[in-house]
Amino acid sequence: MRPLFIAFAVVGCGLVTLTAARPASFHYEWKVEVSAPVEVVERQLVDLHRWVSWSPYDRFDHDMERTFGGPDSGAGASLAWRGDHRVGAGHVVLTRVTPGKVVLALMLVDRPIRSASIATFSLATPRPGITEVTWQVDGQASLLNRLLMGLGILEGHLRGKLIVGLQTLKHVAEAEAAAQQRVSEGPPVPTN
Repeated sequence: MRPLFIAFAVVGCGLVTLTAARPASFHYEWKVEVSAPVEVVERQLVDLHRWVSWSPYDRFDHDMERTFGGPDSGAGASLAWRGDHRVGAGHVVLTRVTPGKVVLALMLVDRPIRSASIATFSLATPRPGITEVTWQVDGQASLLNRLLMGLGILEGHLRGKLIVGLQTLKHVAEAEAAAQQRVSEGPPVPTN
């Protein structure tokens, strides 16, 4: 019994040390280059109804309850969600939109782990018709978040979800840009 107690004490001390060594805040950042004009990409970000088509969490729970509030798009638009154990519950509010540049969103998660973070979508146009999207997530880490960060679980979870979200956003925006291009070119002219 005593060796088991010592083993648990050593593991417990290790977890406390690991948790205490982690910073009280976190910052994660990912980028993707999208072959679409900035206006097309921005439309996906400023309209929370469109998040359903690219958000990584919507892929896991198709029956998730969603309640939209505020304006249809832009600053003040909000979305509350309640889903299964994989997506949890919470809400997001778009707090600032600088057209063609930045979209800021306040993310408040109630479950599975209570957290608050700021999602920043920065848009840049390195070349005509190309939009670089940088998705940053910044927040304060609770003790449980710090433990999960120390074990590499939180970072792995966020990285996987946000990479999937950015890749899906890229696909959706590029498909919309291609459709717009076909419409602007008009129907094909028959040749004889």
